[in-house]
Amino acid sequence: MDNLIAIDSSLLILINHYHTAFWDEVFWLITSMKIWIPMYAMILYVLIKQRNGRIIILNIFAVALLILLCDQISTQVFKYGFERLRPTHNPDLENIVILVHNYTGGKYGFVSSHATNTMGITVLLGLLFRNKPFTIFMILWSLIVSYSRIYCGVHFPGDIIGGMILGIIIGVFIYNIYKYIFKKIINIRYSNDIRKEIKNNFYINNINNIIFVGVLTFVFILLASSIFIK
Repeated sequence: MDNLIAIDSSLLILINHYHTAFWDEVFWLITSMKIWIPMYAMILYVLIKQRNGRIIILNIFAVALLILLCDQISTQVFKYGFERLRPTHNPDLENIVILVHNYTGGKYGFVSSHATNTMGITVLLGLLFRNKPFTIFMILWSLIVSYSRIYCGVHFPGDIIGGMILGIIIGVFIYNIYKYIFKKIINIRYSNDIRKEIKNNFYINNINNIIFVGVLTFVFILLASSIFIK
């Protein structure tokens, strides 16, 4: 265990010590979940753009439950259960890690809630939509948001990996609940029909709009960051 902790700390120092004024602003914006509100709004639009009112309720229920479980389990169970100090509160590292805008985060860091939440929503929506470009984009989005936490010095790589694994588990768990309820709503008798039936409930053009808004957000972040450093 001591060896793993030492490796984790070494990886943090290696990754965290590459900083420039431009990338400080980029990752500061990326790590702020508020910047992604337009993309979240587009995801919500896709979820409620349904002909069946019960499917709309199911979609909202599934995502709300996912967010609740990801947030609460990552915080209440893991952070307060393991009580692993963030690098910014670790006496051995607090003067070594490079911060962005002096942000230190909460006291405990295992697991990363950012990693858990972003990977959880990526897995759930990826399984629901079954759209390869969307899934690839969301995985990249989750990885970049998660990396921003290491860049900002508030998480060890192990916090991120643990959060991603937890997010995957919760995402798959919620998807299986979704499938069970969906089958009851539309009365599917054979399980091999379920993936196609779920996928067909979502319009591909609307899914592509999520990618478009997400890419625009990344472009905005890059442009805004270049302005901030001038």
